Amino acid sequence: MELFQLEQASDTPYVLLDPTNNKFIFKGKSLPEDVDEFYNPIELWLGEYMKTPGDHLTVIFKMDYFNTASLKKIINILHIFRGLQENGVKVEIKWNYRKDDDCMKESGEEIQEMVEMEFEHISL
Repeated sequence: MELFQLEQASDTPYVLLDPTNNKFIFKGKSLPEDVDEFYNPIELWLGEYMKTPGDHLTVIFKMDYFNTASLKKIINILHIFRGLQENGVKVEIKWNYRKDDDCMKESGEEIQEMVEMEFEHISL
């Protein structure tokens, strides 16, 4: 599969889906005007990736902010990763947050419970 990459904008995060290095990154702010337009290509790419995944992958979140609509999409994406995990793929989720950002720290903890996956919480 080809690498998938979206550059960060003022209202959308940087996204890197790198199947060669098994590294997926979501970084920045997510408050797109049309959340489906932004996230659907990511979900479609991941759907294709699920057909021939690697044996392990690392997912890194370094989000500064996301709105409720983006949260729903992030949860959908994490459910895709959980599906991979249930099929034997080792999935590492790294939830990065600024040490002074209690809101993002708590969001990571709540999302972890919702998707029933282990996260590594990293204070930066």
